[in-house]
Amino acid sequence: MNPRIREYDTRHRFLAFALVIATLLAVTAADGPFSATPPAAKAGSISLTGHVDIPSSAYDTDVWGWVDPVTLKEYALVGNNATGLHIVDCSNPASPVVVSTLDAVPSFDIKTYQHFAYTVDGNYGFAGVEGRIIDIADPANPVVVGTIPAGHNLFVDDEGFLYVTYPGLRILKLRGSPAEPQPWWEKVSTEGHDVTVVGDRLYDFHGYDGTYIYELANRRNPKLIGSILDPTITFHHSGCTSNGEAYLFINDEMAVDPSPDIIIFDISRTHMPLKVASIADPDATAHNSYRIGNFLHVAYYTAGYRVYDIAEPARPVLVDEYDTTPLTGEGLFKGAWGCYPFSPSGHIYVNDRPEGFFVFSFDETATGVGEASSKAFDLGQSYPNPFNPETTIPYRLSRPSRVELTVYDIAGKRVRLLEESSRPAGRHRAIWDAKDDHGRRVVSGVYFCRLEVEGVVKKHKMVLIR
Repeated sequence: MNPRIREYDTRHRFLAFALVIATLLAVTAADGPFSATPPAAKAGSISLTGHVDIPSSAYDTDVWGWVDPVTLKEYALVGNNATGLHIVDCSNPASPVVVSTLDAVPSFDIKTYQHFAYTVDGNYGFAGVEGRIIDIADPANPVVVGTIPAGHNLFVDDEGFLYVTYPGLRILKLRGSPAEPQPWWEKVSTEGHDVTVVGDRLYDFHGYDGTYIYELANRRNPKLIGSILDPTITFHHSGCTSNGEAYLFINDEMAVDPSPDIIIFDISRTHMPLKVASIADPDATAHNSYRIGNFLHVAYYTAGYRVYDIAEPARPVLVDEYDTTPLTGEGLFKGAWGCYPFSPSGHIYVNDRPEGFFVFSFDETATGVGEASSKAFDLGQSYPNPFNPETTIPYRLSRPSRVELTVYDIAGKRVRLLEESSRPAGRHRAIWDAKDDHGRRVVSGVYFCRLEVEGVVKKHKMVLIR
């Protein structure tokens, strides 16, 4: 076994054992918040579409997605601690194909910006192994073009900033020079784990220390506006916000039954977060989770891939699940490791240790949750398309509804929020002038219009030609 892999796995097992003891001591003070409704979903809302084995899949790690702006093909970037970075062509989701492998790059966590991938080795940043910058413009022939600081996890926000975590937290500016990121801000700490950024708000899941909420109006000087230091949470691993950002979901990777795996806080008052609900499984551990509309997609380790309806965040409902592994139990750090639910086609990528790479589809109307809402509105094709300098986006509501109309680029990053308000029934239209949220003209290329109504999403493609 690679010595670096052995060092990481040994450290992880040690931490898991220590935290079992700490957690059992802490749960005596737990106040027993509401747990998720037991499974009662209609069969078939999650469907297996495709699968491919990854060499040395016992060391599979995270997965991310990318769309080639020239061919519009969808790709998955699959990490493996032993065999490196694997780029998988998912344009035929029933038959995904590994088109290239970089076996000499750290691939514990992976994120993308424009036609670049950023990777780190996950070894807590203490081994001094720098992360890599990889040009994936030609997915069959990726090229390492630079380095980033060592770290455990990565995040890229909508403004073109890269966040490298553990130890501490670093912000690097990618926009304007993605192959040569510029140091922007640093939080010095011996702790940390993962972050997510929504607009100008940073959620820092800082491991044993807690979760911290920052205002990011100035990314050179983030302002702390709230913290969650709940002693019943052993390890603040990662998380995401609800639709509307009033609730925060925190994954506790070291939770041991009866402690919950995902804890939900009302953060409408960031200075006074309130614990309102939780999700628990006595036989599995939650790893990574992401929200699409009113659905929470979770890589739940030995329980596999799960989807929860969180239209009412304080009452999460498990609507469907797919067990990707025969393994069971808490604290194994095996099974469904990562999931990526953001592909334009709607396919979800899940990487399982040791079962390999899966492609799923999720039909929210099959759960009965989104069926009525999907019929309550229509999104028309924008016109003209292709366009320059502006295009009109028509939509229709059959009843008064709150709408969110957004433009995204080919990499899945938000470009412009066009509408976020309650609208009456009837026909409506919005005009996009090919500018981003800051009034800057965007470049020629493919963009996606996304309309969300009552947790249901519809979208279409737009082409800007300068």
